[in-house]
Parts: sequence; C-alpha cells; structure tokens
Amino acid sequence: MVRIWLLSICVSVVAVAAAHAQTPSPEDAPAETSEPCTLKPAGVHTVARIAGAESIVLEDGTEVRLAGVLAPSPPAFVTQDEAWPPHANAMSALGELLAGQQIELAYTERKIDRWGRLIAHAFRISRGSREWVQGYLLRRGHARVDALPDDLACLPEMLAHEAIGMKAEAGLWGNPAYRIRWADAPLRLMRLRNTFQLIEGVVNKVAVTRSRLYLNFGPDWRSDFTAGAAMRSKAFPQAVIAKLQALEGQRVRLRGWIERRNGPYVELFHPSQIEPLPGAQDMPPADGLARGPVPPGVPSNRSPAEAPRRPAEPEAPRDAIDL
Repeated sequence: MVRIWLLSICVSVVAVAAAHAQTPSPEDAPAETSEPCTLKPAGVHTVARIAGAESIVLEDGTEVRLAGVLAPSPPAFVTQDEAWPPHANAMSALGELLAGQQIELAYTERKIDRWGRLIAHAFRISRGSREWVQGYLLRRGHARVDALPDDLACLPEMLAHEAIGMKAEAGLWGNPAYRIRWADAPLRLMRLRNTFQLIEGVVNKVAVTRSRLYLNFGPDWRSDFTAGAAMRSKAFPQAVIAKLQALEGQRVRLRGWIERRNGPYVELFHPSQIEPLPGAQDMPPADGLARGPVPPGVPSNRSPAEAPRRPAEPEAPRDAIDL
C-alpha cells in the first residue's frame, strides 16, 4: 500500500487531460493514480458509512466533508419519504465507490467546517490504484464545483473534471433543474436566491471602487444581475482586475450563490468562478479566469453561433429548482 506520507506530487490539469484523451465517456474514464494538486497528507482510513451525497463517516466516527464539491440536495417540496433523483443517484454513486473501502485523506488549507466536519480530498485505494473521489463525482455529473474561499488549491483540476460531465450531460447536467441560468432575467434569478447556480450573460460594465469590484450585467445595477468581489482579496490583484475590465461586452459564465443586493448578486471569491466564452480565447489560463487546459473534446469557448440563448417563456416549473 502506498503510504500517505509519501504523497506530495503536484499533477497539472494537462496530465488529467491526457489521462482522458482516449476516454471521452465519463463512465469509462480511468481512475486517478495520484493527487491532482499539491495536498497535505492526513492518513489512511476505512469508510464506515455514507453520511450524505458529499460526506462520509470514518471508522472512528469522524465525519468528512468532501472539499470543493456541491452535490444535489433535495428541494423543500420533497418530503423525507420521497426521493430526489439527482440526490439519490449521487448518494448511490458515492456508496458504490466508497462503502467499506480504504481511503487516503489529504487537505489543501481549511481542515474543519463550522459543523465540526473534516474538509478533505479523498482517494480510494484499490489493488494498488487510486481514485480521486472528487474527480469521480464531477466526471459523472453527481456534483458541481463549489470551492470555499480558503480552499481553492485544486480548482482548475476540479473544473476540468466537471467539464467532462457537463459535456456528456451526465447526472445532474441532464436535469432541467440544474440548467445554466441567464443574466438578462434578473426577476427569475431573484427567485433563485440562496441557491447555487451557473449563470451566463454579457458583461455590460466592470466598475472598480476603492473597496469593491463589480461586474454589471445590465445598465441598472439597482435591479440587474451583478457579481462582485472585495478589492482587498488576494485572489484579485491588479493584473486580474485588468483582465476582468477587458471582459466588457464579452459573454461569460460564472458560478456562485445568488443573494439579494439590490438586484440578484453573486459574491466572487476567486477568478476561476468566471469563465470567458466567445471573444476571450486569447486569455491565458494562468489568469484563473478560464478553465485552463480542458480535456480534448470539451470546449471551453464557443463561437457566437453556438452560444446558448435564453429560452423562451414559459420557464421550467418552479418545483424543478434545486434548493
């Protein structure tokens, strides 16, 4: 067995892409053989049970929250006696992969969440091979990338795995409740406050104040959709801000939790929450503004003709929204 204290290899997204070059199907993708990014070892353990679609319990009773991923959760209208298929499928996939199995845990930065759970990356050990649990769930569409502000080390690798599942419309990506939302529909977005969404639209204006950075997606910041970040954040140095200012008039996709600040709003903690689409192909991956090198067959940019358009009325039923 490979001991956890030997593991300090840093593998780039290019290596992840190469591993999938001949296997575009998320179900056929091979297991990972090493960490996708530099991690701090945290020992070998046995999984006692599956606590949720993104959490497990170890043999000593410790609960572990899988870092950087957000699994589907049942909406409020689903009772305890009913099943929400995306959540049930994610639970089943995690159970099939990990129940009773040995895993190695590793950290990036943050170790404990506010509920006392460990936050870690997990690797299943099986016959000398290693499967990165986060990558497994993302490739199969059983989770979306939602890294915490102080746990961002593996974002590019996770986004690359997510792109495989999204391209294949695997798991939750085939469910209309998880479709990409549209920035030019602020009233609809407001109904989605307190939920995690992927939102696509054209940046109308990038505004920089002494303390805040704003991406406005409409002419009226009081009611239109806006994304923003604190200027004191180390994730947004001047070089990145300049790249963001160059996005005016560009179509982008961003991710985050919708809240209400005048109109619908998403707080930005890292540039990787923003993915330029058509017209920003020349932006280097090192900016953190794009997905970086993406596995072959998974486009990160599309031509204007291929860019999705906001669906016509009526909107999907209210009870399809994931809460």
